[in-house]
Amino acid sequence: MKKHVGKKLLALGLMAALLCCLFAGCGQEKTPSSSTADKPSSAQSGTVNSPPESKPDEDVVTLSIYLMSSSVTDDVDAVEQAINEYVEPKIGVNVDITFINSGSFQDTVATMVRSGDPLDITFLSEANLRSLIGQDAITPLTDLLAQYGSGIEDAVGKEFMEAAYIGGEIYAIPSLKDMAMSRMLVYNKAIAEEVGVLEDLEKVESIFDLTPIYEKVAAAHPELDMFGGAPNAMTFDSWDAHKLSDRLGVLPNYAQDTTVVNLFETDEYMELCKLMRTWYTNGWIDKDIATGTDFWNARLKAKTAFSGITSYKPGNVETCSNQVGYELGACVLTDALRTTSNVMNATLCIPASSEHPDKAMQFLQLWYTDSVVGNLIINGIEGVHYEVKEDGGIGYIGSADDCKYYNYGMGWTYGNQFNTHVWTGTALDVWDQTREWNQEAVSSKAYGFAFDNSEYLNEIAACSNVLTKYCGDLETGTIDPEENIPKMVQELKDNGIDRIIAAKQEQLNEFLGQ
Repeated sequence: MKKHVGKKLLALGLMAALLCCLFAGCGQEKTPSSSTADKPSSAQSGTVNSPPESKPDEDVVTLSIYLMSSSVTDDVDAVEQAINEYVEPKIGVNVDITFINSGSFQDTVATMVRSGDPLDITFLSEANLRSLIGQDAITPLTDLLAQYGSGIEDAVGKEFMEAAYIGGEIYAIPSLKDMAMSRMLVYNKAIAEEVGVLEDLEKVESIFDLTPIYEKVAAAHPELDMFGGAPNAMTFDSWDAHKLSDRLGVLPNYAQDTTVVNLFETDEYMELCKLMRTWYTNGWIDKDIATGTDFWNARLKAKTAFSGITSYKPGNVETCSNQVGYELGACVLTDALRTTSNVMNATLCIPASSEHPDKAMQFLQLWYTDSVVGNLIINGIEGVHYEVKEDGGIGYIGSADDCKYYNYGMGWTYGNQFNTHVWTGTALDVWDQTREWNQEAVSSKAYGFAFDNSEYLNEIAACSNVLTKYCGDLETGTIDPEENIPKMVQELKDNGIDRIIAAKQEQLNEFLGQ
């Protein structure tokens, strides 16, 4: 692992992690107007590839859209109205957006899609996407993209669209974001300076380096948890390993070795769980973390935790500081790794239950190519939820603590954030920096590989249930790893993990031409 990007890679440098930085934004409550909604963005790039104007006599279609949220979204109705005023004349579409909290989003929406509920567009992560494809619950998009999706591939990039092919078909469009994975620790910088551990934190290269630092901070601030955040973000598999679509067989060592291994049998996984157990028994982690729902950012904003782990990418330290309302320090822990999963962990798709897939694709076309639509979905309404600042970035109207929230910080899940405003305090060329960072990341030897799990759905479901039973508790230190990891490994074997790993290896070898 590493302090700065570029240091040597360590074999299977797996880490405890929390989800990418999730944020909440806000602004003064005002009534939106069509003139505000129609106003072009002043801090973005990209070309609008508009579809043909809707004919006046066409029926207006209302699209049901489900998106993930980490914050209050009281103003969604106002944003919907502004979007509708802009897109209805273009494509004859209105939108009905439903936000669901990130802690329950994936399970809730996957159940809805599987059940055939009438959804037209939804966010999905890779694991659920592939499972639902295997159940014929997701609409193939290749033909729809060709007919209605002009400009989407140019916006996403051909290299990243190639990662979206599953069995020769595109089923989902990747969101424009960090297309690689790197981890960093973020912490309350003022407290670190007060306690005298700032220099120690600047030298951190491994999660194991944190124990003596936490000991000092905990002694000075026993009221704080040292490490905060919800348990469903604790993923020891996604630091320097290519997950190959799920946790059931991974490529270690920054995926430069093409031998698929069982993560849960490795010494590294045991040692990391033991570390978390030490922190937990020391009282440095919330005793109810395994059932908690607050992510690290909420804990740091409330000043009930000292630190958390999230994704590193250009501008994210500033973004995280902006979200919690004070300056955070940070140290990068891993090199950036680009895998198929990193590209496909945030996608937009059209469920098979959609009654209007052509209109859904027309709206996605605007979403990815029209900065007005992108800004409304990601940032809300200019003059209501944010204002353009002197430096050309955008920021809160008034105080972040006294205003009404929209849904700031979720742009990485919402289509093309590279075509939208940059929040002030972050470099205005952050999207260009991110594109460059994506290209410079270490690329997995299996980049572009997609595991065809269609013949192994029963085993995957059974093994996933085993992981649900154990991993949240193990990876938060809630239960003893030396006692429980062997139980988990045996239950995984009993439910077919070895068959899944063998199938992944066989398919990967074929993909690599071996």
